[in-house]
Amino acid sequence: MKCEECLHHKMCKSLEDCNGIRMIKADNCSFYKDESLIVELPCKAGDILFVKEYDPDTEKEYIEKVKCNEIEITEDGISIICKTTEENYDTFVPEDFGEYIFTTRKDAAKALEE
Repeated sequence: MKCEECLHHKMCKSLEDCNGIRMIKADNCSFYKDESLIVELPCKAGDILFVKEYDPDTEKEYIEKVKCNEIEITEDGISIICKTTEENYDTFVPEDFGEYIFTTRKDAAKALEE
């Protein structure tokens, strides 16, 4: 375990001496977290999300409220599976957040205005 591989490395480095203990190896650090094992997800199962949708009949975009039912992590990546109001399931990837799917209605409404 090396300090440089820790999720907290930049913070500890900014403290100059890791709270009074100069650490070269992180073997004795109780805060060590291997950054290669950490994934930051945009939501969690059970969260309510808001999706920007298009209605071909009215030719207008609208916001649909969905529920995140499952987050699947595979070798190919991360899939966020959401249940729609019509009881269908849509799948999104983290890169869709902020473009097609949002964590707040306010952010989704703002995207509709653009």
